[in-house]
Parts: sequence; C-alpha cells; structure tokens
Amino acid sequence: MIVAAIDAGGTGVRIRVVDTARDETLHEAEAPSDADGGPEAVCALLRASGASPVAVCAGIAKVSRAGVADRWREALGGLFPGAAVRVEPDHRTAYAGALSEQDGVLVLAGTGS
Repeated sequence: MIVAAIDAGGTGVRIRVVDTARDETLHEAEAPSDADGGPEAVCALLRASGASPVAVCAGIAKVSRAGVADRWREALGGLFPGAAVRVEPDHRTAYAGALSEQDGVLVLAGTGS
C-alpha cells in the first residue's frame, strides 16, 4: 500500500511517500511552506513524486486558521481522488510519529508562526 505523509510547519514542508508492504521509502522532499498555510507547496512536491497513494495524512501547523483545513482536504482530495485523506494539527502527527501511542514527552519547538 502506498501512503503519503505530510509535515507542514510554519516555515517548511516535508513529504514522505512510503510503500508499507515493502517498508520502503519511495520519495522524500521538502520546500518552504506557503505563507498563508495553504497546500500549494506540498501539492507541487507530491505531483513531482509521481506517486498515487491510497492514503494521505497531513499534519498542518496553521490548521486552526479559518478555511485552512478545508483548503488542504480539497487540494489533496483533488490530487488523489479516491485516496483516504486526513488533515490534522501538526502536534497530533508529531506525537503519533514520535511516541507511537506510548507514554512519553514530546517537545514541539517550531517557529511559532
């Protein structure tokens, strides 16, 4: 199964496309983030990857701003029709990635933008 993971911070975005069946990273890339928190920079990276994921999860720093989550869902859903798309605050995806649902402490020290 091909999945795409997105980390969209206040100053930079990163993507990773993984084949979970083979436990293999197929593509990684990063770029500066869009000033308004939008998905355009990530969509460009994903298009360049040539991937067709069945699931996409995005951790977004500015997701609480009006309209940002909807823009991300619409953009990712349009880019990958039929894929399961999840848009979450970046603190949730950071916690899940760092601790895998185990007890622990996570320090998020981004730009605060």
